[in-house]
This record gives sequence, C-alpha cells and structure tokens, in this order.
Amino acid sequence: MIKVLIPYSLYLPSILLPISVGAFGYRRLKTDMKLILSLFVITLIVESISLVVAYEGHNNNWIHYIYLPIEYSLIAVVFCMWQSGAVLKKIIIYSVPIFILANIGSIIFLKGISQMNNLANSLSCILYVCIASYTLFNLQVDDSGLMSGNYRFWVCSALLLYAAGSLSVYAFTEIIVSYMVYYVHLAVNIIANYLYMVGFLCHIRRRI
Repeated sequence: MIKVLIPYSLYLPSILLPISVGAFGYRRLKTDMKLILSLFVITLIVESISLVVAYEGHNNNWIHYIYLPIEYSLIAVVFCMWQSGAVLKKIIIYSVPIFILANIGSIIFLKGISQMNNLANSLSCILYVCIASYTLFNLQVDDSGLMSGNYRFWVCSALLLYAAGSLSVYAFTEIIVSYMVYYVHLAVNIIANYLYMVGFLCHIRRRI
C-alpha cells in the first residue's frame, strides 16, 4: 500500500494547484474555465474517495467507470465552445452520448466494474488527442500574438500530454504488470496539472 500512498502524496496536491488559482480568480473566469475548474474539483473528490477505498482494501475501479463519462462530457463541452465550425461542434457534442454508451457497453460485455476499463480509457484518450491537436493547430493559425499568452494553448497542451501519456500507459498495462507503469501515469498527470495551472493564470491575467 505504501507504494501507492507515496506517489499519491505528490499527485493530490498537484490537483489543488489549478483549483487554488481558479478559485482565487473565480470572478474573472469565463464559462469554459469555470467548467474546467469544476472538473478539477470533481477529480479531487473522486481521487480522494478512490484512495480511501483502496486503503481499506476494496476494489476502486468502479469509481472511475462513473467518473470517466463526466470527465469526457465536461471536456467535450469546453472544446465545443472553442470551435468555430458548426459541423465540428455537432461532432463533439454527439460524441458524448456515443462515448457514454461505449463505456456502458464495455462494462456489460467486456470488463465488468471490478477491472480497469482500458478500452473506454483508451478511447477517451484518442478522442482527446484528436480534439486537442486540432484546436492547437487552429490557435496557431488564428492567434496573431504569442501562443504562450493564450490560456487555451496551455489547456490544450495539458490535455494532449495527459491523453498521449495515459494512452501509452493503458496500452502497456496489459503487457507489463508493474508499479512503474502506475508511477509514469501519475508523473504525466502531475505535469499536466501544472500546465492547467498556467492556463488559469494566463486566463485570469487577461481578464484583469
């Protein structure tokens, strides 16, 4: 259990960083960043519950079956708000119920709630990579200033890092049964959380 508690002692505080910055400048946040902030609050609650359940010796995989559709729905809404094309907006929004059905289907027909849902996790990561990459490309084309000053650049970069890193982890968990894979996953998430924090800082500074 100590092998889980030590990395989690670093991971959970990293979730508090974007939450703290977002809460400090909450009145200046636009709707998109308020949704991102809500996602981090939900993530903190879910991860805390998951840690307690695991500490008590119970299976905690079922918690993430509930969390994943919430995460995908909020991220989809945010990135839908950032798109200019009506067709892409519809594709992103319509992908939400499809993803939820795929998540339910993987529970019923494949894994069950007691095992990690690598299929749904991998699918969400692939979709995140596509959405974040496309949005970053459009920002590069449309933004006349420095990309580093655009809060959406940092959010997209964080999501791209999280998705690409997590996708590799989910692929290897079926091959390599080791805590090292778990540590890499947490390290990627910690770095991504720092990028989200920078995104909040850029957004608040632009709104002053």
